[in-house]
Amino acid sequence: MGMHNMNGWNWFTGNKWKAIIAAAAVLCLIAVGLWSGGYAVLRYVWYGAVDGPIAVIRPDGSPAPAEALAWLKPAAENFFAQSGDSHLLDLWTKHGAAGVLATLHAGTRTFGSGFLREFTLENAPEIFPIRTERGCNLVDWEGNVHLRLGPNVDDAGPVSGGLVAVRRRTVDDGSGTAKAAWAYQNLDGETVVPGPFEIAFPFQEGLAAVAVTQDDGTLRWGMIDTSGAWAIAPRFWSLGGFSNGLAPAEIRADDNTLETAGFIDRSGAFAVTLDGARGMLSSHRDGLALVWYGSSPGYALVDEAGAIALALDYEDVAPFSDGRAPVRVGNAYGYIDTAGALVIPAKYERPASFCRGLAVVVRYSAVRHWVLQTYLTWKEALPAGLG
Repeated sequence: MGMHNMNGWNWFTGNKWKAIIAAAAVLCLIAVGLWSGGYAVLRYVWYGAVDGPIAVIRPDGSPAPAEALAWLKPAAENFFAQSGDSHLLDLWTKHGAAGVLATLHAGTRTFGSGFLREFTLENAPEIFPIRTERGCNLVDWEGNVHLRLGPNVDDAGPVSGGLVAVRRRTVDDGSGTAKAAWAYQNLDGETVVPGPFEIAFPFQEGLAAVAVTQDDGTLRWGMIDTSGAWAIAPRFWSLGGFSNGLAPAEIRADDNTLETAGFIDRSGAFAVTLDGARGMLSSHRDGLALVWYGSSPGYALVDEAGAIALALDYEDVAPFSDGRAPVRVGNAYGYIDTAGALVIPAKYERPASFCRGLAVVVRYSAVRHWVLQTYLTWKEALPAGLG
């Protein structure tokens, strides 16, 4: 998750002219709102100025004790000693253990395809990227640098099967325009699968989901093996990683209409189709996968046979990790267990998945959500409790 300035009031008082100008802008916007018969809300003018405290929690919701986080500062120091990059130490100075841990956790994940929320490996990877302004490095949990990926690599995934997906930026000699493409390399820095791919995920069960642009300009997903050969042809609109021989997949028409959703086998055929599903959100974990069904039943956990094991009556749900899934209740987030029970109360914002038994959270602040907004909304009355 992105880290923000949690010492916003110091910024506010130390930048008086900026604060005065911003305050004047807010007053003008409020005046316009009152003149229009409603009220104006300005979002995220000073992001983090009245943000809640950042913290690290355990799966039972309790704060992580200091001894459980003691390894993070040595890891930050180790990373600096080996790379010359002070990024983790700077985070330690600003945000303590939570800042360092959030960056390490972020390196273990990549974005999903289609409706997939987050592509995570079944177990926390041992080697993963840290992205900084000085470049991208592959590190372990102790901060040891295993490979410097070079200045032309601006993104990478966690190491899986001895390979890492990297995104390289190059300049087209003909047009002079910058372009980026994904490929796979080993821990010796050698390119093993050159691609190029539009997007590339880590290997799971010997195969990796990758996206390529078709002749008609559409983006489609397929699976490659570690040699780069197509194991499953690129024909899917959305595709996740394999778990116990099944991978979530969707086929959609050119107008984005969903045609088939379910789980494919290693041949690329649908082994399980899900009637009524509107979006595949995760691979199976502990035999359960997250699926979006729309208004009814909303989110649900389905088993490997495609049966709904548990309907989840929440406004928003993220995939499970370490037996916990972030869910939205009103404007705040809490965590449920695999039985659907809210085991950590909804009092956080910007939900973060658990990894190695820890999650970085930010305490929800209703005041910030009402006052600090980046766009205007017009209402006839003040929100409940703020009048």
